[in-house]
Amino acid sequence: MTPAGSAGAARLHILGDATPTEAALFLVSSLLVSHGIRGNTAAAVRLGKRWVIARGDRIRHLRPDLDTAEGWVRAALRGRSVGAILSEEPPSPIGDVYVVTEGPCNIHSQSLEILLGFPLTLCYTRTGDCPLDAPIAGIIQAPGPPWLAAAIVNVALDRLEASLDPCPAP
Repeated sequence: MTPAGSAGAARLHILGDATPTEAALFLVSSLLVSHGIRGNTAAAVRLGKRWVIARGDRIRHLRPDLDTAEGWVRAALRGRSVGAILSEEPPSPIGDVYVVTEGPCNIHSQSLEILLGFPLTLCYTRTGDCPLDAPIAGIIQAPGPPWLAAAIVNVALDRLEASLDPCPAP
């Protein structure tokens, strides 16, 4: 396994500079679905100088409620065996890198359909800066803060994979 811990994932969600609460919400939004865990997805969050990197096929005990998710983040930071990797280095990107910023959903206007089936890295930011040293393939807008945007982007990509409109009109 690479130091990034994202090898084998189809999607890598990244959030830099988060509080433990934001990290918990982001990891839940990136990795959980209503019926379980996204096994083909990895998520990484920077907390201070350390990165918590979690692969859906390896994590254990992550639950959707905030108290349990925050406890999971604290356990990961203490080095407990919850399926996360701690690293001083940011994760290595997989596939093309897209920056996700807050705004009206524009996934339907992106050419993400051609990326389906290929690895994809998504950097969530409020400032437009990606914490990775990698070329940016494009910018995606999704409503809400990064922890909510991760869930919205996952649903939109899932809808694309199912040949449905990724951002249906309200």
